[in-house]
Amino acid sequence: MTRTATAPRNRATRQKPTVSTALVLALAGAALVGSPAFCWAIQVREFQNVGAVAHVIQLSVAPVFLLTAIGTMLGVMTNRLARVIDRARVLEAKLENAPDHSVPHLHAYLATLSRRADLIGHAITLCTSTAVLVCTVIALLFVGDFLRYDMSLPVALLFIAAMMLFVSGLLSFLREIFIAKASLKIGPTSMRGSDSQGA
Repeated sequence: MTRTATAPRNRATRQKPTVSTALVLALAGAALVGSPAFCWAIQVREFQNVGAVAHVIQLSVAPVFLLTAIGTMLGVMTNRLARVIDRARVLEAKLENAPDHSVPHLHAYLATLSRRADLIGHAITLCTSTAVLVCTVIALLFVGDFLRYDMSLPVALLFIAAMMLFVSGLLSFLREIFIAKASLKIGPTSMRGSDSQGA
C-alpha cells in the first residue's frame, strides 16, 4: 500500500518542474517579444526591405523615362499614319472622276502613300515591342528583388533587345520621312498643287 501511494506522488512531483519550466519559457518569450531590442530588430528589417524596394525604384526610373519617350514617338507616328490614310482616301475618291492623263499620277502617288503607310506601320510595331520589353525589364527588377534572385543577365539581354528594336523603329520612321520629302512637289503644275498636301 505504501508503494502504490507514493508512486502517484512521485509522478506529480516530476510533472511540476515541467509546468514551471513551460511557464518560465512563456514568460521569457513574452518579455523578449515586448523588449525594445526585439522591436528594434523588426524595425531594422522593415527598413532594409523598404530600402531595397527604393533602390529597385531608382533603377527603374531610367526605363520609365524611356517609356515616356516611346509613347511620344508612338503619338507622332500614329498621327502621321492617320494623315497618310486620310490623304489616300481623298485621292481614291478623286480617281473615279479623274481625267485619263491624271490617272497615272494618282496611281503613283497612291503607291507612295502605301509605301509610307507600310513603313510607319513597321515603326509603330517595333516601338510597341520596345515598350513591352521595357515593361518586362521593370517587372523583372522587382521580381528579382522579391525572390532574392540575380536577374542581371535576363534584364541586360532584354534591355539590349529593346534598344535594337527601338533603333530599328526609328530607322523605319526615318525612311518614311525621306520618302515623304522626296514625293513633296511644290509649284503650280498640273496636279502638284492639289495632290502633294499629304506629305
